[in-house]
Formats: sequence, C-alpha cells, structure tokens
Amino acid sequence: MDLRVRLAIILLMSGVVALVWTFPQWQPFFINETQTEYFVGLELELQERYIGLSIEEREIYQDLQEEQPELALNLVRGRLGESTQAPEDEATFDEEGWTILRRGEFVEIDPTRRAEGNVLIYEFTDGQRIVRLEDFATFPGDDLHIILTRDPDPREIGSLDPDYIDLGEIKGTIGSQNYTLDLGIDLNEFLAVAIISERNQVVMSVATLR
Repeated sequence: MDLRVRLAIILLMSGVVALVWTFPQWQPFFINETQTEYFVGLELELQERYIGLSIEEREIYQDLQEEQPELALNLVRGRLGESTQAPEDEATFDEEGWTILRRGEFVEIDPTRRAEGNVLIYEFTDGQRIVRLEDFATFPGDDLHIILTRDPDPREIGSLDPDYIDLGEIKGTIGSQNYTLDLGIDLNEFLAVAIISERNQVVMSVATLR
C-alpha cells in the first residue's frame, strides 16, 4: 500500500479516536445550541411559533425561565395566543360634544412587553367620561387589564400604587375601544394608563398622561 495512503488512513483513524475520546467535553455545546431553539415545557404545537419570535424576545424568555420558570412559561403561552379584535361598534367615535381632558401614547418596555396606540380621556357636557384606546394593538397575553395608576411610568408591578383603578379586562388586543370612568374619580391624581397581566402580575405597556 502506498505510504501516503497509509498516512491518510492513520490520520483519519486518529481523528475519529480523538473525537470519541473528547466527546464528553464538546457534547454539551452541541446539545445546548440545539436546545436553545425550543422552550422547555411549551406544548409541541406552539414550539414552531416560539421559534418564529425574534431572537431578542426568545433571549428574554430564556433568561426569565432560569429565575422564574412557571412565570416564563405562562408568559410565552400568552404571547403565542390568538389576537382578539375589539368590538366593531367602538372602532369609530364621534368626537362632537366631547372635550379631551388627557392623552398619552403607549411605549415599549422591552421586546416582550409592548403596545401601540394612543390613550385619550374624553368628558361629555353631562360629566360622563371615558378612556379611549385609539388604533390600539398589543401582544396576546394572559388576563390583560387596563388600569389607571398614580405612577407616571410604571415598568414593574411593584412600582404601581396599591390602589390603582382597574377598568377591566381589555376588550381586544387589536382595535380602538372605550372604557367608562366613574364620576367620582379625580383624574388629577392619576398620571398614567397601563396594560397589565393581572394573573401574572406583569406590566405590559404604559402610556404616561399629559
């Protein structure tokens, strides 16, 4: 047999032996790289949708899972849920006879917690008032509520005043919608409207009022 062929065979066999011998050292890197594409505990039918999220979103959920796995799983399941449309009869609004008292714009807290659209608080001549979400859109979530808070820019549930006013579960994750305010509420005390996940105790987005 040609010497060069022998050397090639020897080198090939040496490489195979080296790979087998060092397998325990490099195996974790291979496995971890594969596993990061999936979310532990998430239903199989949702895994493909999870992989379709942005890298930034997946990293946030993965980091949270290391600290609070149950919360992370609940948030991912909510995020991957179906969007819901707000009532069609609230899509348009006749502004005649109303005065705008306050307004604000929803902001992104991080790639997993965001909403779009404007908040307007209207008052009618008889004193009736509503909070209106215009051109609103937010991620699907678990038990999402709209609240009035005295904190001008709450990013975490812990920073909310304990007696914030819950206006109820949002009517849809997409579309304009209205919420009636009690006449006894002093709007001068409240500085922001927020969307929170009541069940998971997470602030999803905030609109500071001006």
